[in-house]
Amino acid sequence: MADTKISALTAASALTGVEVLPVVQSAATVGATVTQLVTRVTAAGAGGSTTQVQFNAAGAFGADAGLTFDTGTQKTLTVGGNVATSKSTTTTYFGAAYYNGTNMTALTDSPSMIRFSTQTLDLYAGPGGTTAGATYALSASPQISLSNGIGVVVNGFLSIQTAGVGIGSSAVFKYSSTTNGYGAADLGTSRNAAGILEVNNGAAGTFRDLKLRNLLVQAGVVTLANFTAATLPSASTSGNGSLAAVTDATAVTARTIVAGGGANKVTVQSDGTNWLITA
Repeated sequence: MADTKISALTAASALTGVEVLPVVQSAATVGATVTQLVTRVTAAGAGGSTTQVQFNAAGAFGADAGLTFDTGTQKTLTVGGNVATSKSTTTTYFGAAYYNGTNMTALTDSPSMIRFSTQTLDLYAGPGGTTAGATYALSASPQISLSNGIGVVVNGFLSIQTAGVGIGSSAVFKYSSTTNGYGAADLGTSRNAAGILEVNNGAAGTFRDLKLRNLLVQAGVVTLANFTAATLPSASTSGNGSLAAVTDATAVTARTIVAGGGANKVTVQSDGTNWLITA
């Protein structure tokens, strides 16, 4: 048959693998099927070991033990180092949902995700009841938001900034009854009203005791700290109006300066200079 340029040949349909191509083997021209060629190229060119992901390594197939894909039930991609994005926009989403430019599309039911934007990292728990493939607007506040490297906002109720710690007006700062922070709370503080702080049992309105050094206020009864006259703190430092209990007063006369060494128990009040026996 007449010689024909390759460029002039009729375009082939989809290859099945049984097509024969000429190859030189041991100085002889022989026929090899497309399947044989692909098998050889794959075996010779694959980098690394089984499950290691292939990548371009200076024009050749490369692989690394720190980048693997498990084809088992979980379909797990494992990265043994850092994951970075070079996305040109200021906001990047990462997790069980992806951003399509307008809304979020769930990859799993009730997806959780991380959003990175300028100096901010937000953690979201996806809307309950959202099924895989469903599209939703990310309008709710993030469960945790980290901003400017120092600011933290948790569920919109707790804010930690350089200016201080902020707690929402309806939130209760709870103390666990166990060594675990998530244990059952038996004590808390919260905002009762404007300018009023309450101590409660972890639920607003159920009050509990407040102890300040030796002062105990409970059920409307105030127990003062007990001192001998000699161990009383400075009246001027304590300030006018401060109260204390003395266990060894020599007299009980009201409005006189207390003296120790006796057996009388009295209540004393500071006038800013001395401790005076109260009426």
